Amino acid sequence: MRHQFKVNGPAPASPSEGKGPPRLTVLLCALLLASCTVTGEPSVTAPPGATTAVPQTTQPSTPVSSTSTIPPTTACPEGDVMLTDGQLLAWERPTADAARIAEIGWRLAGDCHVLTISFATGDGAPATTPPTLSASILRSAGVLRIESAASSSVVTDQLVEHGLVERIFVPVDANGNRFVDLVLNAPVVGRARLLTSPARLELELQPGGPEDVGSPLVTDEIVLVEPALGATVEPVIDVTGYSIGTAAGLNVSVLLAGTAIEETNVELVSQPGVWTEFTLTIPVGDRPYDRLQVETPDGSILAGIPFTP
Repeated sequence: MRHQFKVNGPAPASPSEGKGPPRLTVLLCALLLASCTVTGEPSVTAPPGATTAVPQTTQPSTPVSSTSTIPPTTACPEGDVMLTDGQLLAWERPTADAARIAEIGWRLAGDCHVLTISFATGDGAPATTPPTLSASILRSAGVLRIESAASSSVVTDQLVEHGLVERIFVPVDANGNRFVDLVLNAPVVGRARLLTSPARLELELQPGGPEDVGSPLVTDEIVLVEPALGATVEPVIDVTGYSIGTAAGLNVSVLLAGTAIEETNVELVSQPGVWTEFTLTIPVGDRPYDRLQVETPDGSILAGIPFTP
């Protein structure tokens, strides 16, 4: 409260005038001055030995989950676990609204290669939740594979030649679902995470891990993922890959010095403009061989994989 004082005229003379102010007058003035306050914000001084509290701002912690709506602030954070082979992530959500692979993008942050796969609903709108999927590094094949329950894709294949990825393929498997193969051009370690609203899968790759990695054979019409280039002789040959075009089937031969020791074929679902997966198992036993050859039904050679003993 502001105290105001009004003086109407000179005060009457005191009997003690000339001898200094009476002690009672001095005391009253001191009390009146002490009761006055200065207009403005009051200042608070902590008593000796006290600690002044500083307001703290607490950020809400992200719950530990396989999905998040918050993108990472930095790519490949130091100290995070990066895997060299096998499964990076598995996610099952049969009720997800994602039905289509809408976009595959990538960026570099130092030596970290970040790839993002975006999903859409069946009518093309951005999806909220990713579909059932898994992500694995197939080190022996030189491929990072993302299997998904998406039934269609805007992307067929993409040439990257940037960072750690050479090329991207999006084939259809025997169940009609789409998967993504990232063909690697160097040994990598990686991790994967899911993001929601909109639905995305994010992969982070860095150079690292054992140097003994395979490499798929890539041609204009066929990709042989396994056996990969540099494969060794085994009693059983597992053949996996995908082809594009109108061919209804492929002939596969196991050769030794140019002579077939085993011949078989694999049927394909003809889908022009779509990479279609094929798988085949060939038992060879202890017979020697040095090459696997893939041909069209008319005898045109599509691919050949040499083997080392």
